[in-house]
Amino acid sequence: MEQPNILIFMTDHQRADTVLAEHPARTPHLVQFARQGVTFTDTFCPAPHCCPSRATFFTGLYPSRHGVWNNVCNRQALSRGLKDGVRLWSEDLADAGYRLHFCGKWHVSVEELPSDRGWVDEFVSACRPNEHGATWDHYRELAKTPEPSARGEGEILRPGYGTYRLYGTMDETGDSHDETVLAKSLDVLPRLAKGEEPWCLYVGVNGPHDPYVVPRRYLDLYDIDFRDNGESF
Repeated sequence: MEQPNILIFMTDHQRADTVLAEHPARTPHLVQFARQGVTFTDTFCPAPHCCPSRATFFTGLYPSRHGVWNNVCNRQALSRGLKDGVRLWSEDLADAGYRLHFCGKWHVSVEELPSDRGWVDEFVSACRPNEHGATWDHYRELAKTPEPSARGEGEILRPGYGTYRLYGTMDETGDSHDETVLAKSLDVLPRLAKGEEPWCLYVGVNGPHDPYVVPRRYLDLYDIDFRDNGESF
């Protein structure tokens, strides 16, 4: 039997109901994709945190089995990667003759890269030597500056920790990380299609992870002044 090619497009921090056709978010391409495929409406996230969930996706195991409990890229990590002996499905695909190319967010381990598990690393983020979170020196310097007296639009005031911008708009260039991921993927895809071996391409973006800052044209798709009368917007 001919081995199928596999394209994985992984969003981040996305609520499950936003992929359903009845959700008010305007996602025409996603709706079309769902209509042409299968939507799993009775599945559950194995952990509330990003890294354990990603490790489960790549291993098929619960966090208690694969050993990733929280963010692996900070100083509070309970583990820096997978337990010894844990195998990823990418290794099985590589053994089966697949060409595997990785573009985007990893966030499974800072001890290993995707290339250690059968992939060709085209562009990889959330990996070594990346560290998330500020140091104590950062907070000591922050304590020397006066706290803001008013909250700006889309901002959360966090005394002692700095102001956080939760939502807003950006210029039309979009998120630089995700634009890089998409550009790399679009460069790789034609080369994979010309080969004779089966392939798997992983595309991992940051969106729609907070902060929720998007190009203005997307916000303009919605009437933010709609009346709360039970109608969809």
